[in-house]
Amino acid sequence: MSECLQREAVVAEVHGGQARIEADRPAACGACSARMACGVSVLERTRGNPELWVENTAGAEVGETVTLEIGSGDLLTGAMLVYLLPLAFMVAAALGADLAFGLPSWLTAISAGIGLIAGFAVARLLLNRCGKDANQVRLKRRNS
Repeated sequence: MSECLQREAVVAEVHGGQARIEADRPAACGACSARMACGVSVLERTRGNPELWVENTAGAEVGETVTLEIGSGDLLTGAMLVYLLPLAFMVAAALGADLAFGLPSWLTAISAGIGLIAGFAVARLLLNRCGKDANQVRLKRRNS
């Protein structure tokens, strides 16, 4: 099996076969020199602690500390969809507007913005199409 990234979290709610997991920001974030410019830090300031609904295969109960796992390959695939695909659409739209159609620079910039938005939309469609298969986060009971 490929390497897995692991993180401890707490079960906040259980509903049917799903568990809502809340995880505190890692202690390393407090010591990181980029914490004020980091995207994770910005999202947490606006949205609060990260939470996630996962399949409760371990039968965890509310308040129990569990371990979340995600394969490094799954994480890389998700990151490529979310970051690289929109960037590729943006560059393709800008190059197409400039080289293929010879548009002025202000229209090339607008085309790049439209390409970026289209890239995010395509990434979202691809992630939604994968459905539950895209949620490769596994919940395991912590060995006490």
